[in-house]
Amino acid sequence: MKTSQRFSRLSFAAVTAVATSLLVAAMPAIAQDAPAAPKSGPTQDAPSGEQAPGRGGARRQGQDGGAARGPRGENPSMGGSMKAMNRALKSLKDSIEDTSKTADNLKLIGDMERGCILAKNAPMPADMLKDAKDDAAKAKVSAHFRRDMVRLAQALLQLELAIMDGKLSEAKSMLEEIEKEREHAHEEFGVKEDE
Repeated sequence: MKTSQRFSRLSFAAVTAVATSLLVAAMPAIAQDAPAAPKSGPTQDAPSGEQAPGRGGARRQGQDGGAARGPRGENPSMGGSMKAMNRALKSLKDSIEDTSKTADNLKLIGDMERGCILAKNAPMPADMLKDAKDDAAKAKVSAHFRRDMVRLAQALLQLELAIMDGKLSEAKSMLEEIEKEREHAHEEFGVKEDE
């Protein structure tokens, strides 16, 4: 293997590791961006993202249609995060090779990255753990799921870099691979599509 190829792979691995670390480190700040609603007192609803009278801020739903937080600012469920990723994936498939939609595509990938991290950190739904016989088996299923989500986060970061670098045919192949992995994981974990 040539030295430049080895350096390129090491550089890419280092960039991926740093980007993943930064994304994971930023998640607590992202999770705290919506203030909790007060426990009592009259309020008026304001349009999404605007300040509501008598409140520290309105419950927000992202301009991108991302998952909204619950009434106390808690993170969305794993299912909600997965649905947000699926919506972004469907839109991205239609536009990934369109050079005029690079900014939109990067936003969609960001939505998928956010959904991935939120799903990775959400509690496993009971139906995904129903076949686990004991706590050790449940922990094994949870760890397997978390590893899959870490790999997905890495693949999404690589996809983002490919689009930023204008490597659209490579990005399309990467997205197809992500979709295959998604189908495999859904089958493995018994996830049914809500088309």
